[in-house]
Amino acid sequence: MAKYTGSKCKICRRYSLRLYLKGDKCYSDKCPLAKEKPSAKLRRQISEYGRHLLEKQKVKFIFNITERQMRKTFKTASRKKGLKGENFLKMLMMRLDHVLYKLGFASSLMQARQIINHRFVKVNGRICNIPSRILSVGDEISLTEKAKKLKAVQEALQHTDIRPVPDWLRRKNGEFSGEIVRELNSDDVLQLGVDSRLIVEFYSR
Repeated sequence: MAKYTGSKCKICRRYSLRLYLKGDKCYSDKCPLAKEKPSAKLRRQISEYGRHLLEKQKVKFIFNITERQMRKTFKTASRKKGLKGENFLKMLMMRLDHVLYKLGFASSLMQARQIINHRFVKVNGRICNIPSRILSVGDEISLTEKAKKLKAVQEALQHTDIRPVPDWLRRKNGEFSGEIVRELNSDDVLQLGVDSRLIVEFYSR
């Protein structure tokens, strides 16, 4: 299944939730959700399957990945000890593109992916151009000398006040690098605003 290429604001309106798909714009008053008032209209009834599908699609939009990547990650997460849904979301959160974005070196997930694809990112001192790489605690992410001069990176770092670095990461200011300092926990996963139970039920059908 192909990736969604339509309006990102339309997706957020569908869920009545900011999914931060357009970078810094989503944190500002320019976000359509910041201007819209809650609708008084009743939502149409959604079937049980529809609820599961919507939640699964939400994850797909947040991480901008294909259905094939979703299923592959869920299959891997299912073999780990612990809760399947939580393990699944933790794996997605540990993707290199997501970590780079959360460190503040890109203003959006798509921009983070472009920076990685152009070989501007190092993991533990070695160039890595695989956005889907799953990182671990202790891994260090850094930018190449060329990447440090990119306008996109410099602008992203200017807006880190509205996008604070989560406490499971540590950014080394002035060094253009960061590190994963601890394992993700249930509270970190809850901040995604995703019901992992529905994801498990969808893929367990």
